[in-house]
Amino acid sequence: MSNWKYCTVGDEEFRNLKNQGIPISVESGKFPCNCGVEVYGEKGGMINAIYDSNTGAIRKINDHNPIFPNSPNRDIALYNDFLLSKDITTIIVDGIFGTGKTSTLCAHLTPILGKMLRGDIGIEKVYISKPHESLGKGYGYLPGELTDKVMFEFMSYYQYFDRFGQPGLSHKLIAYDLLEVVVFEYLRGRDLDSGWVILDEAQNTNKKEMISFLSRVGDGAKLVILGDSSSYQIDKKGNNKDDNGLTFIKELYKNKKYAGYVELNTVSHIIRGQRVRDMYLSLKED
Repeated sequence: MSNWKYCTVGDEEFRNLKNQGIPISVESGKFPCNCGVEVYGEKGGMINAIYDSNTGAIRKINDHNPIFPNSPNRDIALYNDFLLSKDITTIIVDGIFGTGKTSTLCAHLTPILGKMLRGDIGIEKVYISKPHESLGKGYGYLPGELTDKVMFEFMSYYQYFDRFGQPGLSHKLIAYDLLEVVVFEYLRGRDLDSGWVILDEAQNTNKKEMISFLSRVGDGAKLVILGDSSSYQIDKKGNNKDDNGLTFIKELYKNKKYAGYVELNTVSHIIRGQRVRDMYLSLKED
């Protein structure tokens, strides 16, 4: 998997792509699978597009998001495309904090979960998991049983489901068994063969743990793996920015037609606000 590529095409091909959405066929192997492409016309002009390895053509990005009408940057646009695609069944997002990794995903999931709740579409279910790497306190400090304790780590998802849908939606989804928080440490033996399977904080897994997780997920599921491989977001002992479960899976699926990769790793990707951007810049200076 790689960053954006570029190409120059004939002016007519460029106009047809930009104005009419007519894809441009390219020779096999010219671009990495499902990468973003800057397409330039011979007489000027540029459009951000995607090389669709399933069709062998460069096409316009489908950046529709049911909650956010405008993509804040081209990488989020690419992320939206992957979430909407039926051919891309494995999505890997490596992004620093505040870049919209979770909110973009939940914006797509909330209407789907709402339709499942109403019975408008078939039941697919959403599974969410993450490795537990505490910042000083373990699960034992939290109230309730283990399933209650781990739910505290997924409040970001619950708040987005409630915000994008309706207050209390997340608890209703759990009650109707449409949303399940899966304890990462107890995944062995589970079969996750359909629906949406989400692994968050993937940088805090090692290769062995990631292999164990991936072995649970069948081809019928849409798999979304989120993480941040920057050094200041890695909490697991023994992991570093070049050696962790997230970097392992990026390399594993880099040439697969069913996989899409998104990087959100610069200060310009941060959409949460100026305070967060300033903090990131100060960390870069350390």
